[in-house]
Amino acid sequence: MKKRSAAGVAALALTLSSAPAMAVPIQWTIPATPLASAGTIAGTFTYDADTNAYSNLDLKIERSGVTTHFVRVESPSIWDSNRRLLARPAALDGKVAVLDFTQQLTNAAGNSTLNVVYEGICAESCQGITVQVTSNVSSTVTTSPPPAPPAPVPTLSEWAMILLGVMLAGGAALTLQRRRQAA
Repeated sequence: MKKRSAAGVAALALTLSSAPAMAVPIQWTIPATPLASAGTIAGTFTYDADTNAYSNLDLKIERSGVTTHFVRVESPSIWDSNRRLLARPAALDGKVAVLDFTQQLTNAAGNSTLNVVYEGICAESCQGITVQVTSNVSSTVTTSPPPAPPAPVPTLSEWAMILLGVMLAGGAALTLQRRRQAA
């Protein structure tokens, strides 16, 4: 009876102490889309809804044969949210592009609509942006399904390890006591 209750407590401790899984960030794609101001926008970026962070930005805006390649995400910024992305080119020339989406971006495969693209010049802190061009666009931003996550590996929390160690030490003490009594 004691063995069964100890095994039940151990199984319960292992079940309750496994670590939770987090969603995998996914890549969003903006297809080549004409801007209202005689240009095009296209590119990709990765968004993680768990941390509200953008990464792997590769965005190009072409206007009159001149392409501006945006590769940096301004963060933290008053513009950053799960509906807006503030991007900067590699050169620190003050140029910015703010992409405004109609829906919140998520870690799930699906679509969102790119609603407005703001372009302008601002200081490094970007608290007061001077908007030069505003383009109303309607482009579907898509994702592909994220790769299947690897099979979860059960792990023990710190308290579960302590409990397991105490149970093993208690079992060893009981075994030693029974051997001494039998001898």
